[in-house]
Amino acid sequence: MALVLTARVRTMKRTLFPAALLAALALDAGTILTGRLAGRYDTMAVEELLAFLPKITGEKWQAVPEEKRPQTTGNVIYLGDTAFAHRNGIDRAQLPPEGWILRSCPGGLIVTGGYPVGTLYGAYDLLKRCGVRFLAMDETVVPAGKNFRFPRFDVAKQPSYEARFIYDNYPNLVINQRKADEKIIHETYNRHRLRLGICGTQLMRHPSWYVGEYDKNTVGATGHTYVYYVNPKKYMKDHPEYYSMDEKGRRFFGQLCFSNRAVWDVIYDELRAYIIRDRKEAWHGVGKYRRRIEKAPRSYKIFQMDGYNYLCLCPECRKISEADGDSGLQMRALNYVARKIRAEFPDVEIAAGAYCSTDTVPKVTRPEKNVSVSWVDLYLKRDPYRPMTHPVNAKQLAKFEAWNKIAKMAVYDYWNMGGKYYFYPPRQEVVTDTVIADLRFYRGRGVRRFFTEYEKDAMVPQPFFDLHCYLAAELLMDVEADAEKIISEFIRGYYGEKASPAVSAYLAELRRGVSSQPGPQFTMLVRPWRFATPEFLYDSYRRLAAAEKAAGPETKYGRRIRELLLPLLWEVCAYRRIDMPLFVKNGVSEDQVRAMCLRYVTEYIGTYGGKAVPELVKNAKERLDYLFVDLPFGDRFPGYSANDVKVFGYPHARVRKGIAEIVDDPDTPVGKAVCCYGLKDTVHSVKTRNPTLSWLWLTTFAMHDGKIPRGTISLRVKKIPQDEKYHWYKMPQPLQCAKGDINFWTFYGYLHLDMSSLYRPADGRDDMNTYDIWFSAKYTGPGYVKGSTKRNAVWVDRVVAVWKGAKPAAQSVKKGDK
Repeated sequence: MALVLTARVRTMKRTLFPAALLAALALDAGTILTGRLAGRYDTMAVEELLAFLPKITGEKWQAVPEEKRPQTTGNVIYLGDTAFAHRNGIDRAQLPPEGWILRSCPGGLIVTGGYPVGTLYGAYDLLKRCGVRFLAMDETVVPAGKNFRFPRFDVAKQPSYEARFIYDNYPNLVINQRKADEKIIHETYNRHRLRLGICGTQLMRHPSWYVGEYDKNTVGATGHTYVYYVNPKKYMKDHPEYYSMDEKGRRFFGQLCFSNRAVWDVIYDELRAYIIRDRKEAWHGVGKYRRRIEKAPRSYKIFQMDGYNYLCLCPECRKISEADGDSGLQMRALNYVARKIRAEFPDVEIAAGAYCSTDTVPKVTRPEKNVSVSWVDLYLKRDPYRPMTHPVNAKQLAKFEAWNKIAKMAVYDYWNMGGKYYFYPPRQEVVTDTVIADLRFYRGRGVRRFFTEYEKDAMVPQPFFDLHCYLAAELLMDVEADAEKIISEFIRGYYGEKASPAVSAYLAELRRGVSSQPGPQFTMLVRPWRFATPEFLYDSYRRLAAAEKAAGPETKYGRRIRELLLPLLWEVCAYRRIDMPLFVKNGVSEDQVRAMCLRYVTEYIGTYGGKAVPELVKNAKERLDYLFVDLPFGDRFPGYSANDVKVFGYPHARVRKGIAEIVDDPDTPVGKAVCCYGLKDTVHSVKTRNPTLSWLWLTTFAMHDGKIPRGTISLRVKKIPQDEKYHWYKMPQPLQCAKGDINFWTFYGYLHLDMSSLYRPADGRDDMNTYDIWFSAKYTGPGYVKGSTKRNAVWVDRVVAVWKGAKPAAQSVKKGDK
């Protein structure tokens, strides 16, 4: 991880203008002449230029106040609010807050910008025009020069988007999950984000060094903010009527009851209090890294909570929603608040969320002029691999266009997110063309605020993740930039010149393959990519392995190429019956593929460091081992995709010695089963006052769905088969999964399978967590089967969850039978 530069910059900050340094420098050294340094970002501009200009120009550089200018024949930069800039007609006070100017004039180069961050952005733009590339946290390309002279500049720019945010989940992933060095990660990560122009915060405990005008989260969160305006800790006990009613007429804190006008006044009062507080003293973030911000927010997010696909089902709210939609129900309340706020604070804007049930335009209501709309392009309704204008996204495009006609818009997007819900099993895929096309499309439609959620997977990274982050950041700053040039520069700088032809060819094939896929690919519903054939995977493996060798396996480039190989090899393991034979045929054994996979995932997890690395590696190994356990669907489920059918068995069991154990079993195609025994007699009971009840629990199979209080579905086997063989059973009701522990059990709960991975965070769709549950079980022993000489036991070899929305394809589906 590139931490050296951070340490050097911190040293420079302490010794910015010492006399000894000036005396030591030659008269022909490069010189930065500073005007009035207005705040931390102007000071950082000096630091960053002093860090890179010596390498670029081959000169020593010094920074001195403008009025103390030494004699010099070298490069001269007038930085910030200088008298020289004023004499040349540039007044920084007239520039936009994020705008900057680079202008060559007789006597030097002017680098200046608006307050607070424009001058710093100007410094970064100068460095980029001189060849510096801030590719990733651990890779900055700096060209080395000699006798360098700046070309002539006449640049006046500002970012293409005024709000620019890529939620990569890095702070949470590294600091919280891995317990890595918090301070170093905080500084290195935030400096890199600042260099890229990203201006939002994703973890309030580690706020960004700079937040833009529309990203100042002084209320408490980046989104889902109802809780801060109508806090259930404050109101739920005495005013449950402020909150959602469910289908059974019960009040709970999910969303708000907007037909209750008292809620409107509560929101107004809380918002007004926040505004007054912030104008006295505004802070961003929480904890030890919390800091004051230069200017109070002008935009306040009032954004619905996560996890529910309706606002309120009380009779009055239903009536309004039927006439105006849930978006109209919400907008009526926010319009009321906006009108009252505008009378006292005319510069304040309310940013309303259009999310889940509110993502369509109201049938009647229109937003007030001081209400903007943050439209969420829901990941279960949008194919993130193809641009918004692609036919597969026609419905989402229509929603966006309808909102864009009536409101000032921000777009909240999703790309191919990492995590066990979204990127498992890992796949060969990219969002390269979506990034390019969508950022240009939205800007062409007048959108100037963009947020995307794009978490890097903690175990197996999405292909070209860092490329996509860099490409997006560059286009958010300058949407007209040459995207293909950006990609080419990134690949050469990040993977090395020797490996870049092979890596570029691999990326090109992924882009072609993704674009040629028929039908939509929704998040968590991604079907096997048609182009990802065994031949493609093997040829890509050969190409990348050769690129790793050319780059040098022990170099940073070799490690990064292995990060590309990791999801490829993991996919081969996940679908080993289909993809592995070609590897074996060409001399790469199954054991070799498995060993490479484990070695690469261990290396990747260790890259970020932290106390939790051994535990995470152990978890990765267990998940990899599971891929080599044969848990077939069974003949009952032909043609279903592995995305739609999940199989659970002995790897998911909780073992209790002497009662519930994993044992070899030749009767099952799995080879092992979970076996529960402990009956010491030939009657269907254990020590209990109620033998009938004991019989019931021994013949009842049940599932808890994760709800609190738990919802349960169950099946009682009333007639035990007498053949001592496995039989399939189906639960009488579908399982409705909620986030939490999802358990399958029988035998008083001693036979227990953890099926929590069934749950998928499915905002915007009610059916994503509904499954039909089948299980395969047998009974043995005289306690169950007359005349048996075997041991009394209840056996389960498989539990199969079939998504209710699944439609079986032809039985020859490529990767549908793992």
